[in-house]
Amino acid sequence: MVAVSKLLNVAAIPGASIIRLALIISPHRNIIANRVEVSTLLNSWKRVTEGVSLYQHGVSPYTGDVFHETPIALWIFNIMMTYFPSVIGIVFILCDIVTSIILYITAKLYMEEIKKKENAEKQSYADGVTELLLGENDIKRAPRYVLSAYLFNPYIIANCVGFTTTTFGNMCLSCVFLGMVKGYRVLSCVALAFSVYQSFYTVVLIVPVCIYLSRHDNNKSISLFLTLTTFLATLSAILYVSYIIIGDWSFLNSVYVVILTVPDLRPNIGLFWYFFTEMFEHFRLLFIFSFQLNATLLYLAPLSLRFHSNPMLLATSLTALIAVFKSYPCLGDVGFYLSLLPLWKHLYNSKAVVPDMQQTFIILCSLVITSVLGPTVWHLWIYSRSANANFYFGVTLAFATAQIFLITDVLFAYIKREFTLVKGIINTDDKKKMKLLLE
Repeated sequence: MVAVSKLLNVAAIPGASIIRLALIISPHRNIIANRVEVSTLLNSWKRVTEGVSLYQHGVSPYTGDVFHETPIALWIFNIMMTYFPSVIGIVFILCDIVTSIILYITAKLYMEEIKKKENAEKQSYADGVTELLLGENDIKRAPRYVLSAYLFNPYIIANCVGFTTTTFGNMCLSCVFLGMVKGYRVLSCVALAFSVYQSFYTVVLIVPVCIYLSRHDNNKSISLFLTLTTFLATLSAILYVSYIIIGDWSFLNSVYVVILTVPDLRPNIGLFWYFFTEMFEHFRLLFIFSFQLNATLLYLAPLSLRFHSNPMLLATSLTALIAVFKSYPCLGDVGFYLSLLPLWKHLYNSKAVVPDMQQTFIILCSLVITSVLGPTVWHLWIYSRSANANFYFGVTLAFATAQIFLITDVLFAYIKREFTLVKGIINTDDKKKMKLLLE
């Protein structure tokens, strides 16, 4: 069994690369790239090619409403299309492979860290909870599951095959997570600065980064100051380089104001487009603030206060909430945080009387069903004209609801396991005696 596991682990990267390459050279690539679940106005490769074409003809791509990528991305894509047009698909595949390897290393280091923490706190745990502690199999298998979950995730594969720029964003996020676990301030802050540069929603990850890095320093205040200074200095330098590339600050409106004000209401897997299509114009500003607050700061304080002892779980949950509530989400965002969930696979099958995660099957069925229904209802709405926008929004709403149930299930499972380790496993007799009293 161990030999088979190692063989699958070795064959994962070549196998995933072949799958991606086969789809890229197939006629199905354009179909995948044009899916509204995969490409949005912020990450569409078609818009990238149009923006680069304008740039090559001496026209600023930010004068219209076509191009919404960053200036540095524009400069890089211009080089790729000019000198290496035939290997663009290889570049996307390599980025996915690099991301998966980084996540594998991150998962391995994190599981070792959790094991050391449990060993250090073992004396404070209740009697009879030894079977709930992480074993050697958990330490070894979790990184392999993370690697496989990223490489063979249908959402990530579609994201790569569709040439969406979310592929590069995911690579930056993986570097943020690696920098946190390793305690590398420069790596985590620079990677986070580039992630925020592409999509400012990830700025909330500065909180778990600061918490994680402060563990490696005796003086918490100096650590916080150095982390924030490094992050802000890097972000400022990136923005200044962008100004030099374009020659003005016009890109700020096309890259960031568009994300904030949501002027383009084309359907996607998010919640903004339908709501603001139906909204009266004089209520728009109020609900823009409400929706954007929900996608950024609303959950930051409560989650940070409760899960400050586990910054990795905090960072993962914030990344997941961003993927659900951001203005222009895509499947690549969803696939990234789903790939990190095997880090907490020990929550799936707890040996306690009350299982830690109780909704896994329902959530899995919901994600599969909505993923299949989305393209189906889209075809009925756009091509067959036998459905309308309500049908498609209903599917996206169910998809978002399933993700929320997943996030809350993982967080509650973590809390229940934490409680069980300290208070002990509830046996069947005690469970029957338990009563809920309302006073």
